[in-house]
Amino acid sequence: MLDNIVKILNKYNLDRNDSIRIAEKILNNDLVLKYGYLPEELNSSIKELRYTNKFNWDIQIGKKTNMAMLHLHSWEPLSYLLIAYHYTLEEKYLKKIFQLIESWYDSSKTFETKYQYYTHCVADRSIILAYIFKLDYTNQNTKLIEYLVKNHIDYLGNDKNYVKYNHGAMIDRSLIILSLITENNEYLEKGIYRFKNNVSNTFTDNMICVENSITYSIYNLELIVSTQKYILDPYINGVSLISNFDVAIQTALTFVDSLKKPNNTFPLYGDGELVTTDSLKKTILYAHYYDHKIFKKYSITTNKLHSFYYPQEGYLIIKNRNFHFFIRCGDIVKNHKHGDDTSFTLYYNKDIFIDPGTYNYDKGKIRNYLNSSLAHNNILVNGEDYDYIKNDPSSVSINEFNDNTNHYHIKLKNNSYHSARIYRNFYILKNDFTLVIIDDISSPLKNVNTQVFNISKDFLPNFNSIISNNRILINNELSVSSKCLTNFEIQLNNKSIYSEKFHSLEYIPRLLINATGSNHVITTVVSLDLNNDIINSINENNIEFKHKEDNFNLNFTKEDKNVELENYIHIFKQQDFHLIEVFSNFYKNQDFAIYIYKDDIRLDTIWYQDSNKFKYIFNTPGKYRIRCFIRNKNDFNQKREFSMYKIIK
Repeated sequence: MLDNIVKILNKYNLDRNDSIRIAEKILNNDLVLKYGYLPEELNSSIKELRYTNKFNWDIQIGKKTNMAMLHLHSWEPLSYLLIAYHYTLEEKYLKKIFQLIESWYDSSKTFETKYQYYTHCVADRSIILAYIFKLDYTNQNTKLIEYLVKNHIDYLGNDKNYVKYNHGAMIDRSLIILSLITENNEYLEKGIYRFKNNVSNTFTDNMICVENSITYSIYNLELIVSTQKYILDPYINGVSLISNFDVAIQTALTFVDSLKKPNNTFPLYGDGELVTTDSLKKTILYAHYYDHKIFKKYSITTNKLHSFYYPQEGYLIIKNRNFHFFIRCGDIVKNHKHGDDTSFTLYYNKDIFIDPGTYNYDKGKIRNYLNSSLAHNNILVNGEDYDYIKNDPSSVSINEFNDNTNHYHIKLKNNSYHSARIYRNFYILKNDFTLVIIDDISSPLKNVNTQVFNISKDFLPNFNSIISNNRILINNELSVSSKCLTNFEIQLNNKSIYSEKFHSLEYIPRLLINATGSNHVITTVVSLDLNNDIINSINENNIEFKHKEDNFNLNFTKEDKNVELENYIHIFKQQDFHLIEVFSNFYKNQDFAIYIYKDDIRLDTIWYQDSNKFKYIFNTPGKYRIRCFIRNKNDFNQKREFSMYKIIK
């Protein structure tokens, strides 16, 4: 079993030489927390990771603190020592492991952090404890190991500590391992039972992961495969986490492969880092399914377009040898969800429009931005986020997908905004992959509706744009045309950021096309043909045109949806002031008052008045909270209130 435990611990697929190099660094009291990340190079050091007899298990490493604490309390340095010991059987590595365990335990008596008993950390520590317990190493503090094993197995088996999806899989894998080495049949049965249920919750019938991230799709599959292949198959007869196990995993990998781009990378969406074909070859999945096409180079070699549509899960991919169009719209669970339900990515010979990625998991401005609607290739209403965490999942979806003779038509729905109903139409012309976007926004309010385009870093460093009539030419290779180009903005600064891996930040160009109105339709054409002029042939009632000798008739019907405004605040700029409009129907006869806050400080009070409209001058841009009070004019003792945050530019 020790060989198989090490296969699970060796998540970076380290060979003997690399494991010894890392372990020797740790022996010299220079901890490695995450190979290739903390520190980034083995020949460099981080002063906070210099181990002493008074080592502080509450390390602070700036923006990397949370990640560092997670890996420190997961005992990742100990896992490297254990891998080196397994390769060499040199006791010096084992002695260092015991020294670090005793140090951690002594610290835990007087110091508390959420990471000491965070599910991820407990699960990882348990695998290390299982190896040591099974080793039966009698020359060290075995009573401490026995105590920690009991402590950890009880934690893992307690349903109060259980969370679903990838953390649940981690917990159950560790519980199964500890139960086997301690011969605890009760916990063993519990771990297997929970894991089976968790797998069925984590993957749909199509074996698509419900967590909104390709990174977590791969990670969940690794947890399942490692448990089945290294623990259940060798040591427990006849137990499978999924029916037709290998077929199910192959199906899951085939879906992920459908996402692959011509450059052998996978589109970013949700939380996670950039995944490539090469990075997948370092996974446990590769060891068992190396002949699957996902691990091979991009296999489409013709111009013929292939489409992959998963309506239940909300995925759509259209691609050929050099073209890739990707949509993720909808959600089954909220894990790792971003505000990207009308967003898309586009690749044609190179990345054109991209998802901004994930910089970190820490609360703050960067995390808030990268999760927001503004950060993605969306259609926005008044620059605001919709509530993508608390919204009804049925309010966002891929409504239609039609494969027509000379074009594709995709229709997305986002009915999560309080003040608008959005139907976004994509038309992909098959003859040259021109993209026509028709955004249909139903709202009784005069809104500022914005199309957002995050332009790939491949257009840097010599980025330039030229405006000509209804068209923006970018680097003289990309044309974006719209009849709404009277109000647009190209941003090339720290307002638009991109992150392919954790704590790595780049600035990318961004194009914003704004249109003001109620019940609005915005049409935009994206093409690599710099002479493309079909925008001039398109209007709301007639979308027929000839392009590249083909005649097109794009099926578009405006959705006139009734939007009821309830407990909503609308702010609109009018000349030198803003008009604040409050919508609420608490009482038949009511009046209104408002408080205005910025940074949790009340700036102004406007007392009760009959009208629900307030004139106000915001002196500085930023995020404001408007607190509304509604009073029953027939009984002043009856009052209701609600608040909304609004962005003032």
